[in-house]
Amino acid sequence: MMLLFIIDFDETIASKNTHNAVSHISTGGMDAIWAIIKDISPISGPETWRETIRSVLEQGHSLAIASFNAYGPMVIPRYLEEVIGLTSDEVKKYMLNLGCH
Repeated sequence: MMLLFIIDFDETIASKNTHNAVSHISTGGMDAIWAIIKDISPISGPETWRETIRSVLEQGHSLAIASFNAYGPMVIPRYLEEVIGLTSDEVKKYMLNLGCH
C-alpha cells in the first residue's frame, strides 16, 4: 500500500519558522534570504531527515512538505539538498508533490 507522508517544513524539519526569520529583509533578494535560512539547523540533525526522507521515497511512498512560507518553493528544495544532504534526484521525487503555498 502506498502512503502519503506530509511533513511541515517550519519548526518540524527546520528548527525555526523560516518565513519569520527572513520576512524583514527588504534588499538583497534570494541571496540575502538564503544567507539566513541556510544557517537554520534542522531539528534532530540532517542525518535524521535525510534517512527519514530516503526511507519514505525508497519504499515507494509519496512525500509532500507543507509550508505557508512565501519563499518555500525557492528555499525548501535548496535546503533539502544543501543542508539536509539529499541528492538533486531525491529532491526531484519530492518536488512532484511540492506542498508549498
